Amino acid sequence: MLYTPVSRLLKSSDDTTIYAEAIGDPKKQSVVFVHGLGSSGEVYDSLFRDERLLGQLYLVRYDMRGHGRSGKPTDPASYSSSLYAADFAVVVAAYELKQPVHFGWSLGASVVADICAHVHPLPISGVVYVSALPHLGDILQAIGTPAVFAMLPGLLSEDADVSRQTRKAFVESMFSNPENVPADLKQSWLDCLSLLTPQLANLALTRGQDAQPLFEAGKNGLPLLVIGGTADSQVKNLIVAEKMKPYFKDLETCIIEGAGHAVFYDNQEEVVTALLSFIDRRITVDK
Repeated sequence: MLYTPVSRLLKSSDDTTIYAEAIGDPKKQSVVFVHGLGSSGEVYDSLFRDERLLGQLYLVRYDMRGHGRSGKPTDPASYSSSLYAADFAVVVAAYELKQPVHFGWSLGASVVADICAHVHPLPISGVVYVSALPHLGDILQAIGTPAVFAMLPGLLSEDADVSRQTRKAFVESMFSNPENVPADLKQSWLDCLSLLTPQLANLALTRGQDAQPLFEAGKNGLPLLVIGGTADSQVKNLIVAEKMKPYFKDLETCIIEGAGHAVFYDNQEEVVTALLSFIDRRITVDK
């Protein structure tokens, strides 16, 4: 069956514009996809064309504030944890989603901590961490690789040459075999990254978060699936699972041999299978 995407420009609680898009049958279980640092919902294009996903799920994606087609305020107050939660809530309300699963890649995974801290009752039925930064703070020191720490200063640099070179290296580092990725796709990801100024990157990475409500949700049974690749040059995915295990009594892992940071691109079939299996076994929402 062919589906037409439904895109919307929404207004968050502080009037910041949030771009969102949905495709599929809204009667099916919904999944909200949140992208990583410097990217946008466009990174999920291949998933949003996947026949298996479209046959079983209602797919929703949005651009985080400061990214892509969403608004880009520059004052630090506009990057509070409560506003990231409000952005998610306005997307859920606009598409009338009932207990969606949150699918967060890289920095996008940290939005779950914002949601748990500021939206009550909890509006999600499950969490999928993909090459994930589960929350901001000291955990980054444990799960980040030397390669990603080496690139962070360049991503935050105001020097145009340093920034340009680092951004290109950052995009290349997303894939396990970047030489096999089409040049136009890498260029589109680089173009999106170019919209993220060093100031906006810093604001996104340094917002304050309280991770305790996230941990409590896990202890209370919120299901979590950790997906990652063994060739991820940015995140140590086994350590992500290890760090979350004490807090999530319902936790599954799917570590894919040879997959890179953009594991959903490198190994789409395995990620789709893991997501559908997780939802089939763990997510029960009355429709």
